[in-house]
Amino acid sequence: MALLSGAFVLAVTVDTPLVGNVLGLVVLLIWLQLPLLEIDEYGTIRENIKHPKSLYVHIAGTLLLALLLTGGWGFQPGLFITHTNLFKPDVETFLQYDHQLLSSLILALSLFGTTLGFLWFFEQEADQAAKDESPISLLS
Repeated sequence: MALLSGAFVLAVTVDTPLVGNVLGLVVLLIWLQLPLLEIDEYGTIRENIKHPKSLYVHIAGTLLLALLLTGGWGFQPGLFITHTNLFKPDVETFLQYDHQLLSSLILALSLFGTTLGFLWFFEQEADQAAKDESPISLLS
């Protein structure tokens, strides 16, 4: 998720708007499909669970992160990092860009929270799908 969100930032900050929009859309579509592409257990989960909650958490979290990364709520990717020397913190700079720091924290918490939420639901759904597929349940 972090790598794809970084790729999304790089794609949408390209100088040419058309290229940025096309690349951003491609990365976003791959990002939205990531669980289905990368997790083998999703085949079993989708056979046994009609509407997996983990997939909906992933989609909602991805759209929220994409909104934050494209400038939603005043967040400008990288502005806080480029204007702040993290090794020699300057209180004035922190106060000048406090809204960017807050936006960066919201972004990090959103990435962390949606990943944990996805994993929590996914673990439950994988356990349920494994129980439904077990040979004991097939015999009864």
